[in-house]
Parts: sequence; C-alpha cells; structure tokens
Amino acid sequence: MFEGPPQGAGARGGPGGLSQRPDGRGIRVGWLSTGQLTGPADVFRYPDGVPATKVDDHGPLISETKRGALAVTYTRGDGLTVHALTAHLKSKLLTFPGHDPQHPRFDTRDEGERARFGLYALDQRAAEAAMVRAWATDQLQGQGQLRHVLVCGDLNDTPQAATTQLLLGPPGSQLSTGGFDQPDQGDGNRLWNLAPKMPAGNPV
Repeated sequence: MFEGPPQGAGARGGPGGLSQRPDGRGIRVGWLSTGQLTGPADVFRYPDGVPATKVDDHGPLISETKRGALAVTYTRGDGLTVHALTAHLKSKLLTFPGHDPQHPRFDTRDEGERARFGLYALDQRAAEAAMVRAWATDQLQGQGQLRHVLVCGDLNDTPQAATTQLLLGPPGSQLSTGGFDQPDQGDGNRLWNLAPKMPAGNPV
C-alpha cells in the first residue's frame, strides 16, 4: 500500500514534493514546507480487506486511487517528528460516459444511471478514506498520545460524512465534546478534527 520515494519529492530531504500518482487530468497532491521533508511515499493501493470498486457500468474494477496520496515526515528544529499525509479523495461530481471517452457527460436524465454512478463514486471515496485511515493507523501504532500524525487534504465531503468519520478512528472525545479532556481507550488510535480550533474553523 505504501510506495516511494516519488521522483522529485526530496528523497534526501527537501522543502516539498509532488505525488507521482496524478489522475487522468494531471491533478495531483503535494507538499510545500518551510522546513525539511523526508521519506516521501506515494500511498495509493486499497488496504487488505477493502474490495475493489467500480468506476462505471462496463469498466474493470479498480483497487487503487485515481489520485495518489503523498506521505512525508517533518522534523522540527527541536527534534519533534510529524508523520503527515495529504490526499484528494474522489470528487462528489459525477461523470457519465459519452460517445467520446475523452469527453464524458456531467449530467443525465436517466435516474437509474444517476443512482448507479453516485454509488460508484461513493464506493471509491469510501475505499480511499479507508486507505488513508489504514496509513494513519500504521503510523499511530496505538500510541497516539506520543506519536504525531497529521492527515489533511481535499476530502470532498463534510465533517459529518461517513467517509470523513472513517478517518477519525474510534468514535467519541472529539474537540468541543464533553469527553475531549477525559482520556479513554481509543486515544491511542484516534485522529482529531482540528478545524474548530482554527481561526476560520466552524465550531459546530
């Protein structure tokens, strides 16, 4: 599931890098940092146990993301190390096959087709979220109180969406909840949504 290092992504350490797994339109994720980033790795394969997903009615099943995620390690001047990953999950924008494969349709009057392709897109996004969560679990190693792990990017959904909730890990104890300052058995594998604490964050 974890491949690397990507070409040009600073295998020896650098201020940034790009994923070597762009989608068909050339869209890819990357990092830019004021400090040195090391250990870049493209993350793109669905983890064990996650089934392959459909893209359309007739195409083959896929077991990899169309846009790879990119993991790096950042080491602060005082020695604190952060393992970080950025991802761009499957868009909620639906595309439907056209007469020319290079020019898909963006709408349909066939409600059965709309429902099927919505399902295909949701399955892909959920599989990608599970992949990102598997990476986070591997980095946390059940020691989230000690290990610093960051997941960010364009999740293409809301904080309460099922795909976003997959990333958080064990439920409960999120920021702005009554249980946040009460340690529990899930803390070692949990990620916290930091948006409510950001200057432009939504406190809801």
